[in-house]
Amino acid sequence: MERAILQAIRSREDVHAALVLLDADDDCPMALGPQLLARARNATQLPVAVVLAQKEYECWLLGAKESLRGTRGIRDDCVSPAAPEAIRDGKGHLSRNMLAGRTYLPVDDQAALTAVMDITSAASSCPSFNKLLHDLFRLAKDICHNQLGHSSP
Repeated sequence: MERAILQAIRSREDVHAALVLLDADDDCPMALGPQLLARARNATQLPVAVVLAQKEYECWLLGAKESLRGTRGIRDDCVSPAAPEAIRDGKGHLSRNMLAGRTYLPVDDQAALTAVMDITSAASSCPSFNKLLHDLFRLAKDICHNQLGHSSP
């Protein structure tokens, strides 16, 4: 992870923060997250955040499924599950909510579905997505403080 952070920073211009976003899979985000955050902070002096999607990124899409209707083959009658982050195999769940003959493929579908997802729905049904929003806000605040020559709180 440390090498990936350093490579990402070196390969881009004007990098002011780092966000590490991973699937927690079967790990507990509240246990693993602080460990990874400490490692990320040791890798760079930039503001950094680590967010672990509970189970997998696709659970966030499940939490906002109604807003995905009609996009990339998502059926018009699909509804979000009550506890999207409790679902294992979010990719399969998304595939089962697609039109016949369609299968969810992260490389093809993830960015397009993310672009139209209702973040309010995802945040209200997925605590780990809510953490992402919180951490993005904090990173933006840290960047502003650093750009103005202040230290971050």
